[in-house]
Amino acid sequence: MYEIFEKILDEKGLRTADVVKATGIGASSFSDWKKGRLPRIDKLLKIAVFLNVSIDYLLGRKENPPADVPELTEDEIEMLRLYRQASQLAKMQAFSILSESADDKKSNVLNA
Repeated sequence: MYEIFEKILDEKGLRTADVVKATGIGASSFSDWKKGRLPRIDKLLKIAVFLNVSIDYLLGRKENPPADVPELTEDEIEMLRLYRQASQLAKMQAFSILSESADDKKSNVLNA
């Protein structure tokens, strides 16, 4: 199953170090995985979200990743990394700002 992970990395032009940095998962988890020990489900979920694939695909249970899920941009990846490092208060503030911005955008579209 680690081979599928490596294949996805290759297709996306990424390295394991990129996934470690973006997800906060320790490099030892990937070494263990390479040796045959699966990461915990919470780590698999983080990896799948970062790589924009399903856990089923990551584990080899499905042939292809979902085609309708857009890939994260570099800015989105950086925002996710910063969000994960932020305090709970900062996360709440960021969520509030983004929610207000999205509401303003919806309102502008409806009023146009």
